[in-house]
Order: sequence, then structure tokens, then C-alpha cells
Amino acid sequence: LSFLNHAPLPLKDDGERLQIDLDAIAIGPISVAKAALARDGEAPSTLEIREGGHAERYQRLPATPPGARAVSDGLLGRYQCADMAAQAQLRLEGERLRLELVGAYGRQTLDLEVWADDVLGLQPALGVLNLERDADRRVRCWRLDTLRSRGLRFERRYDGPNEC
Repeated sequence: LSFLNHAPLPLKDDGERLQIDLDAIAIGPISVAKAALARDGEAPSTLEIREGGHAERYQRLPATPPGARAVSDGLLGRYQCADMAAQAQLRLEGERLRLELVGAYGRQTLDLEVWADDVLGLQPALGVLNLERDADRRVRCWRLDTLRSRGLRFERRYDGPNEC
């Protein structure tokens, strides 16, 4: 099982559940009910995964994700995260989506890998961006999940007439 863009880890058979032990990645345990898994080779469209007793439902990603240019429409621009006292900028460089984070403790630029229209993976860091779009498909905010933090909300900044 690959969790939050971490390298895949083997699952331990614990009777009714398959799980990654806490010792393997210092979080968890992460588990999925065996009964929910595919039969006859067909993967389920949704899957409930538990981490430390908290259950979340996940949807299967598309076999072929959209390109960076298609996803960038309504996404590019500046964002801020009050919980981190950080600023972020999403930009398209050629065919690559880039995320630049700036906070009190430094600056980092990361590549983003498109997994679905509203789901991006951080490269080379281990994390996921889940985009929240409005009715016009414009991204108003996104949430960052990593191995050490969950649900950090970055809201779009509107600095002037040319923004948004």
C-alpha cells in the first residue's frame, strides 16, 4: 500500500484486516478491511482506509490523469496558509507544475505530479494536494497532507485587480 506518496509497503494480515504497522513508517497503524477488496480482479471504485482508528473513504484515481496544462486552468496563483504562517505560489513552467513555499523557516520549490483533476502529488517530498474548486472550476483553496501534517489549508490570495 502506498500512503501519502510514500514508497509502497507490505500489508500484514491481521485476520479481518490488512495493515501497515506503526513501526514501519512511524504513523498509523494503517489498515483496510479485507472484505472491501476487489474480487475477480476488479478494483473497487472506493476504499475505506483507517489510520490510527480514523476512517476515510478514498476514490480510485483515473488510469490516465489529465495533463499539467489542463489542471493548471483555475489553479495558478498565490495562496496563504494561516496555520503555517506561509505563502505559496503555484505556477506552470513548460509542462511542469511547480509549488513554491515560503515561510518563517525557509523556502522550498517542489514539482507537482498530476494524479487527477483535483489531486496532485508532491515530488520529491511525500505529500498530496487536494484542490477545492468553485462552480466556475477556479481553485479557491487546497489542502496539504503529508506524513506529519493533515489538512493544512492554503487559501487563494487576492492582491489586486489582476488576481483571480
